[in-house]
Amino acid sequence: TTTTTTINMSVDKYSHDRHEGDSKYSKLNRVGKLLDDYLAEVARDTHLPISKLRVLAEMLPDTARSCHDGLYGAIDTYLKVKLYSHVNELNPIIC
Repeated sequence: TTTTTTINMSVDKYSHDRHEGDSKYSKLNRVGKLLDDYLAEVARDTHLPISKLRVLAEMLPDTARSCHDGLYGAIDTYLKVKLYSHVNELNPIIC
């Protein structure tokens, strides 16, 4: 929750000031990139529930991402890790 609080504070600060200039908007995009990079890292955690990944992904306003490639990559990683972990859990049962 500490990470969530820190990200929320950054998002609130930059989304509030977005209309004041391009530099503020680019800062919000940097926060978006930072969060997407963080999502890509935590998506590898086999114990991460989808609800936590979703909460983190939805923290940012749509304007924080110039494209959604980082978010899609994190979701792809999450799904692959979950599939792989389930296959490994079933493998001893099947063999």
